[in-house]
Amino acid sequence: MRAQSSVDFLVTYGWALLLIAIVLALLYSYITLPANIVPGSCNFYGSISCSDIQLSAHALTLYVLNSQSFPMNGPSLYVSIGGQNSVTSSCVPNFVLPGGEMACTVNSLPITTTLSSLYSGYLYLSAGYCGLANNYATTGNCVSAPSLTYSGSFSAHSEPQTNPIPYAANYVIYVTVKNASQSHGTMKDPFYAQVMMGNFPVVGATLSFTSNNPAFYLQTSATITNVTGNSLSYIWGGGGPVNVMITATLGSTGGTPSNTANIVFT
Repeated sequence: MRAQSSVDFLVTYGWALLLIAIVLALLYSYITLPANIVPGSCNFYGSISCSDIQLSAHALTLYVLNSQSFPMNGPSLYVSIGGQNSVTSSCVPNFVLPGGEMACTVNSLPITTTLSSLYSGYLYLSAGYCGLANNYATTGNCVSAPSLTYSGSFSAHSEPQTNPIPYAANYVIYVTVKNASQSHGTMKDPFYAQVMMGNFPVVGATLSFTSNNPAFYLQTSATITNVTGNSLSYIWGGGGPVNVMITATLGSTGGTPSNTANIVFT
């Protein structure tokens, strides 16, 4: 009877003991990993989130998601590493819709990191929050938005730089229209803008749209790209015949990539 009880115990609890042994082995393996392969991490203590980090000898790059309900305007970043503060660097694009992503690179760190060594520090990202701008919901004007500072922290090992930035140099926009010829008036003509980096679509990029003819209306003046790197808007109105040029710009200022497409309104 006692032998049978021992067998029943092993059958009943053996799987649990095996699972505990596996978990302990994984924890031991992770704790004893060499410092140069421990994954980097970054986070903010507010309503934005950090999706990726890269630390090199002289630079630190973050990819930050705007998780808030309103856009952010003019974001900039400085970091504290080795007990010293870096200079402040602008993020791109300079206007980021909710759900949009920005790239922030500090190209001049106050210390020179050693390859494969782990470093920790603090992050300080400042930006105008459009939700606090006067009448932003009706005017769309975010210039007067008060600036908020979002603090966070990071831990990363120094690695060879893979040139993730300059943002403007690596990103390309393609603009296409569904109908190159369209009747003027209330008929909406869809157009598409796609953001690519090399052969890969860029998700969460903020695109701004303008036309060279104020008599025509854009349904959406700014959108973010989806998983295929595409965003969609519509144009209509005005009179004809006239050639209207649509421009899609990454962000909202000069110096960032842009591309155009033409529609002839008859």
